[in-house]
Amino acid sequence: MCHYCGYSVPASGKCPSCGGEHLKFMGAGTQKVEEELNNLFPGVRVLRIDADSTVSRDSYSEGLERFSNGEYDILLGTQMVAKGLDFPNVTLVGVLGADSAAFSDDFRSFERTFSLLTQVIGRAGRGEIAGRAIIQSLNPEGWLISLAAKQDYDGFYNEEILTRKLMVYPPYCDICVVCARSAFKETAEKAARTVFDNIKAMLNGEYGDIKAIILGPAPASVPKVNNRYRCRMIIKCKNTRRFREMLRRAIDRRYRRGGRYESRNNNIEGKNMAIRNIVTIGDDILRKVCRSQLTFDERLAQILDDMADTMYKAEGEGLAAPQIGILRRYCVVDVGDGILELVNPVIEKQSGSQIGQEGCLSIPGRYEDVERPMKVTVHAQDRNGKSFKITAEGFKARAICHEVDHLDGILYIDKIKK
Repeated sequence: MCHYCGYSVPASGKCPSCGGEHLKFMGAGTQKVEEELNNLFPGVRVLRIDADSTVSRDSYSEGLERFSNGEYDILLGTQMVAKGLDFPNVTLVGVLGADSAAFSDDFRSFERTFSLLTQVIGRAGRGEIAGRAIIQSLNPEGWLISLAAKQDYDGFYNEEILTRKLMVYPPYCDICVVCARSAFKETAEKAARTVFDNIKAMLNGEYGDIKAIILGPAPASVPKVNNRYRCRMIIKCKNTRRFREMLRRAIDRRYRRGGRYESRNNNIEGKNMAIRNIVTIGDDILRKVCRSQLTFDERLAQILDDMADTMYKAEGEGLAAPQIGILRRYCVVDVGDGILELVNPVIEKQSGSQIGQEGCLSIPGRYEDVERPMKVTVHAQDRNGKSFKITAEGFKARAICHEVDHLDGILYIDKIKK
């Protein structure tokens, strides 16, 4: 079970890759520790408190009350039981794997681990009987564990503040985290890379007065949550109005046309862009063939702008006219490298083959493997009627084929191999 998004599947007795059955369940979580305690101390009453065992709203407080009343002998838990508890009869506290929380990708991990350990140590001996704390560590001689064991707050501050100064972390700077998310790994990586390139170009250009250090982009520590891949970068900077202005421009894909930064001054004067309703599967319009677009006017420009905003709002990579209820041959695509508008598109050449997952804004929540060309050449017109050709490969080719299919009443689920 994933504690981030709640997704769960039954434990299988076979390897999902090779089908082998020689599997051994491993791990050092609270459930495993509970089993070991029951084996070592038969008859001892163990209360386990963690995210899995406290499913109801009141189960946490009820469990602690029963432990306080003497109905259990050992309280076992995650960080949920580390702070704010006062049990006079508790004389021994143990911390397992104290190093695990200290070496995460958060610059505050040492601070949080020190705080956690000093809090846990303070749980023992709160009554008349003296208490003892045992900390399990792979590096017991390290300054973090030794200072926490001594509850030496001044010593910890002196060590930690020096490290942050050398590594340029708060309070010597501000931290900005930019995260790109997508149902497709390649799209998330491309989006993060595009924002990175935008920021670097701006720092080397009109925003050259801003000092910043960029780490990444790279996959997040938990790279996939709720069927969405996550790629992020960390920016060390000063949180000023000018920095925020630069960041907004770098992130807002609506400002990226042909690799340039520009405001969308081509909107129709006096009209606001709108988020359109996306037609979902079951509506007959998704199964109809669209007619060619013959006029290139302000109305078309407005619709294309609305389609782009609707796509971005829905966190999609493409949107075709029939998906907003218009039977005309045009679509928009953005896989992280800037908006692409295709009016009357025709796929002239295609080569190679690729199989990958696809989803659709008109079929929310469903993803399937679909075979597409690896490379396509498309002839189309822009919003002004000017003809052009574009060659795309990989995921961009997949996205274009997906949207062009919409114009012919074809959905990606029609291409799933039975």
